Amino acid sequence: MRSIISATVLLSALTLQSALAGESVGTRDVTIHSPARAKDLAVTVWYPSDGKGETVKVGENRIFEGAAAFRNAGIQPTRRPLVLLSHGSGSRGIGMAWIATELAKAGFFVAAPDHPGTTSGDSNPQDTPKI
Repeated sequence: MRSIISATVLLSALTLQSALAGESVGTRDVTIHSPARAKDLAVTVWYPSDGKGETVKVGENRIFEGAAAFRNAGIQPTRRPLVLLSHGSGSRGIGMAWIATELAKAGFFVAAPDHPGTTSGDSNPQDTPKI
């Protein structure tokens, strides 16, 4: 049921943002310090941009094609709704590039944090249940 509601909200939001479709997508990696965990949180963000920056394929690897964006492009100076993406256990924020890029094209600001202890390359069995 939660999946159906989430999908309905997402599709409705994309429909409302259709007038902004096709915007250039910027991406950048940011680090946010977490005093509660005494460590940094890596977050990848995607956003409607000025289209200026290095062209990259975010999330590209031997299995996935990746999604085109402009690394460190300027952010359009207007208010945008925020979508927070969770990659789930054993993946990474950039693994959500396929949907994050489309959301940014539709006018959304998207943030995808890597979950400490349960992200690909930074996971262990003790932390996985804590997600």
